[in-house]
Amino acid sequence: MATANKVQTITVTAGAAVEIYRFVQLQADGKFDKVGTAQARIDGVSAEAASADTKVFAMALLFGKMKVTAGAAVAVGAVIASDNAGRAITSVDAAGNHAVGVAMTAATTAGDVIEVLLTGLYERDA
Repeated sequence: MATANKVQTITVTAGAAVEIYRFVQLQADGKFDKVGTAQARIDGVSAEAASADTKVFAMALLFGKMKVTAGAAVAVGAVIASDNAGRAITSVDAAGNHAVGVAMTAATTAGDVIEVLLTGLYERDA
């Protein structure tokens, strides 16, 4: 079972429906949506769901241990990025790709909730 430590959260506004435990990104309209492009920038993790546009939700900042929904099988120790639905996947080491932490538990399939040690956003430079 995945757990989360006392992560710092802030209240943000959704631009569209956001599921719990998804990577989110600030949009040009000042609202947060789940990450929509694989390996893209990640600004936080949804700590709760928001049902529709303009609803507020708690977003965990990118430091600490947080639950994240997996988008595929993930091994313990894998460097983590986002898929095109805001779910955790193994990061591809290529220029322009973004990573956010390390998997502390494994996922055997998409939809599993894993623990990710969020270490802050960084851009891969391979």
